Amino acid sequence: MTIAPATLDDLPAAAVLLGMLFAQEYEFEADPAKQLAGLRCVFDDPRVGLLLVLKDGEQLVGLANLLYVPSTALGGRTAILDDFIIHPGRRGEGLGDVLFAGVLAEAKRAECLRLTLHTDRDNAAAQKLYAKHGLMQSSMFIYQREL
Repeated sequence: MTIAPATLDDLPAAAVLLGMLFAQEYEFEADPAKQLAGLRCVFDDPRVGLLLVLKDGEQLVGLANLLYVPSTALGGRTAILDDFIIHPGRRGEGLGDVLFAGVLAEAKRAECLRLTLHTDRDNAAAQKLYAKHGLMQSSMFIYQREL
């Protein structure tokens, strides 16, 4: 297993993984062209964030999308874990722990002061993983509007 920043050649497989992620989430809909365009937004500008991939040999089995934003509350850079997925056929092998440890290491390397993420309310497996790695549920609600 290797964890590394995504390469341009990784983006099509990463878009497929995002389609799998969005197929299981309530608020999102898979659209391969949009997923590829979104990945390119991050890939093309390292100041925006980092696409981290987990590979088993040449096969992409996991993806994490870290976005960087300044925080006025903390006075510095923070990271939002916008997407996190392990290929459904590879779940239960501990790969989520491997990739999440890589996410935390990269956020620290980028001098982020906090890591924030959101998950579906009924995604108990993801919530268990995040709690295992020291994340706590916030008392804040997420509001959003398409523009």
